Amino acid sequence: MAAEETLMMGDTEYDAEAARKAGVRCVLLRCGGNEELPGVNLPGEVCDDPAALLVVLERGDLA
Repeated sequence: MAAEETLMMGDTEYDAEAARKAGVRCVLLRCGGNEELPGVNLPGEVCDDPAALLVVLERGDLA
């Protein structure tokens, strides 16, 4: 599978950084135990919960 076809999910800024280095898109969830996850200056989308993640996936516009 190509990097542009891959989506990584995580719950820390370290996950976002790993996705950036791997060249894959990233979605971060605050509900994974890291509720203070910042929403700015992170590569990828930050969602508060799985319902918000579903909205992002249904939009289909992840960068």
